[in-house]
Amino acid sequence: MSATVEKSYMGLRGKWLNMAISTIATTGFLLFGYDQGVMSGIISAEPFNRYFPETMGDDEQTATYRGFVTAIYEVGCLIGAAFILWQGDRLGRRRSMMLGGTIMILGVIIQVSAVSGHKAMAQFIIGRTITGVGNGIVSPHSSTNYYICLHHVEYFYHSDLSSRVQ
Repeated sequence: MSATVEKSYMGLRGKWLNMAISTIATTGFLLFGYDQGVMSGIISAEPFNRYFPETMGDDEQTATYRGFVTAIYEVGCLIGAAFILWQGDRLGRRRSMMLGGTIMILGVIIQVSAVSGHKAMAQFIIGRTITGVGNGIVSPHSSTNYYICLHHVEYFYHSDLSSRVQ
């Protein structure tokens, strides 16, 4: 008789491996909902408006611009999802997750390094779009099986929570 040996990944297996994967995937979903919920509140805050004067004002044009800056993240997500639909099988899940995470990190670096007065808003928009592309690449792989349900619960909970903490 041959004994079956359970494979481990990074020293984890079984229930603990499942918990680690769930925690990491949940963190990604939390960031997605939190980013959208917080951005819609931050963009009308006075310190943000001083740093990015293009978002200052209460007229219709400014409101449209604020909506664009908030929603451009979703456009990036669409681009990333379309890319992974096209190249996902070739890259595989693990490489796709690493690629998406790297792209998200690059996008965040671009956003936080925007210097006021030096086309900062354009840089911020480009960074949000790139971060969205990374999230679009990562999202289809993170949300397999029953974790998709957890994603929706987390997304709605954190969007609601972040809008109340303004």
